[in-house]
Amino acid sequence: MNPLPPIEDEYHDVLGKAMRGLDMNTSELADAAGMTTVECEALLSGDFSEEGTRSIAPVLGLNPNCLVNLARGAAEPETTLPEGVKLHNAPFPVPGYAAMTVNSYSIHPPGDPASVALIDAGSGFESLSNANHCAASSAWKLFLTHTHPDHVVHYDQLAQKTANNYAPAAEPYEAALPVREGDHFELGSWHLTAIETPGHSPGGTSYLLEGASQPVVFAGDALFCGSIGKVNSGYKSALDLIREKILGLPDNTIVCPGHGPPTTVAFEKERNPFFA
Repeated sequence: MNPLPPIEDEYHDVLGKAMRGLDMNTSELADAAGMTTVECEALLSGDFSEEGTRSIAPVLGLNPNCLVNLARGAAEPETTLPEGVKLHNAPFPVPGYAAMTVNSYSIHPPGDPASVALIDAGSGFESLSNANHCAASSAWKLFLTHTHPDHVVHYDQLAQKTANNYAPAAEPYEAALPVREGDHFELGSWHLTAIETPGHSPGGTSYLLEGASQPVVFAGDALFCGSIGKVNSGYKSALDLIREKILGLPDNTIVCPGHGPPTTVAFEKERNPFFA
């Protein structure tokens, strides 16, 4: 079993995402938290102070205990993907973040060689085909959660080999078929349902897998373990959608994000500073 990727965001990343989502600058945040601008800047740069963190968290609508635990390296969830669901993690270095990686996933119901789905195209065909060697790629389906470059880097390579390719209707991509809220796709005895979760991107779409030993939601960059993806539009609305559509699923639902390790609905409801 390959090691899982590390948690995507550190505690100061969470602070920054919340601050940007609320459209606050450092001076405004410092004033609201009753601290100096220098103290606030130190927190935002990763210089942890429990007292400062507990002062700033309520201003940003974050859970202070969860933030402190994140800063102290709280334990990650012990999540095992169901048989037939595999994570494919690939490097995608960007300026200022050379260690960045991106997740794609393959779904292959055991005993059903004709039913394979791929979630996102951050990994190349070789990685995905090695995991699903018993299925002819001409029967595969490729689903995009959104169309940011790190999630479509191998799209052309994969799209040439897959039977049908799908992208959010609000983010048309090449010849991919449009996906909308509630669209349903059969994968043998398993099935996927599209859930629109915009915010990180205009058409951000999660996919709920049912039929495996546990339900799984492929959340793209809507929700991370202990954090969220950067919200580029409609911050409060995006949080509400995550809370309703992802964290409203059964507690044992596994959350497979676009970056970082898989987690569960129960873990995020208890440990994620944005939602706990």
